[in-house]
Amino acid sequence: MLEIISYIASGLLTILTPILFVKIVLKRNIQVSKIKSIVLIVLFIILTFIIQNNLEGTSKTIFYCILYCIAITSLYKIDYWKTILLVFLYLLLLMLADSIVVITFVFILNIGKTDFYEIYAGSIVINMLVYIITIFIAILLKKLIKKIIEYELNSNKKLIFMVALTLVCILFFFHQAFDDITINYNFYINVGIIIIFLIILFMLIKQFIINTQISLKYDRLLEFMKTYEAEIEKERIQRHETKNQLLTIKSKIYDKEKDYKVINYIDSILDEKIEVSQEHYAKFQYLPANGLKALFYFKTKEAENKNIKVSINVSKKVENSLLYNLSTNEFKQLGRLIGIYLDNAIEGSFESKDKKLGIEIYAISSDVEIIISNSYKNNKDKISTNNKSTKGKNRGHGLLLANNILNSTNKFISSKEVTNNLYIQKLIIKKSTK
Repeated sequence: MLEIISYIASGLLTILTPILFVKIVLKRNIQVSKIKSIVLIVLFIILTFIIQNNLEGTSKTIFYCILYCIAITSLYKIDYWKTILLVFLYLLLLMLADSIVVITFVFILNIGKTDFYEIYAGSIVINMLVYIITIFIAILLKKLIKKIIEYELNSNKKLIFMVALTLVCILFFFHQAFDDITINYNFYINVGIIIIFLIILFMLIKQFIINTQISLKYDRLLEFMKTYEAEIEKERIQRHETKNQLLTIKSKIYDKEKDYKVINYIDSILDEKIEVSQEHYAKFQYLPANGLKALFYFKTKEAENKNIKVSINVSKKVENSLLYNLSTNEFKQLGRLIGIYLDNAIEGSFESKDKKLGIEIYAISSDVEIIISNSYKNNKDKISTNNKSTKGKNRGHGLLLANNILNSTNKFISSKEVTNNLYIQKLIIKKSTK
């Protein structure tokens, strides 16, 4: 009877301790309803007993880690990156607590190592002691752990961390499988896990390369836009000066009553209509001259070349907005986001019947809101209602990069809306990220 109670208590502690760990570290309550949380916790407890009863060694640890990730994500609604980091830190504290218990019993209380592992290790008392010490350490280090969890990494650094962690896991399981080659159940489990991690490693490296290529594409575009923008400004100034000179010539000719044919010719130059592209560029005049203005201009010109009707509305209040004070990294992130959203909007409107693209930029309080809307092909299967692309194989990497940028900072908030006629993408640039 005592053995059954110990078995049940051990299973409960195994799943409830990491849940309590997250609550303490993040000071966050469970984000689902009481009924749903009870159902989920009961389900996790059952899965814990199944793992505890049917698996051993490294395979048991792996499945526990997977269960911890699922439990934390579903109960606390935390993104996958923070969940993996939380589980990783929890396991480190668990190993530290386990080491403290072993050192205390073996070296301080002088209990033999063999006796400890045969008599005490695995008992309910030792398990409870390990979990209590884990929670105690978590309470002591909760501020440090919270800082680690909340530290914002860009998408590439996260991928590098995941690649490094995956390589460590591959090496660990390779050692487990081939250190003492015995063809048994554990050998096949270890080899299977190695294969899974190799697939994950390949996918992570592939995504890292794709993200880097997309980032470079938009970074180079922004650098080109800065030069392009400077040339346009220079041309506008020269054009203005030329008009002033022609006005002077005109007045002199009037004074001397010269041939009116010359005057008519000059009039034709002065009254020359501004091209549509110049009109659109002028509509972006309230944006900072750091490449952002030219990026919008370049993309609207690209849309016009595809016979897309473009409407632009930029509030004058944007002229004194935070867009003029972005850091280099924030500007690059914003340029990538806008480039991705405009490319998707141009593609969507080009495939539609109406071929409409709208760009609106407003300064709201201390923030800036950018709204990009486009007509789309009226096929619900082609419109994504989540953060994934439905464009098909090898497509949608731009959206994935955009989501990585949004997950790495609180500076930008993105939302979208789909109506019967328009796909609307909103991007808010916050003044403060606190």
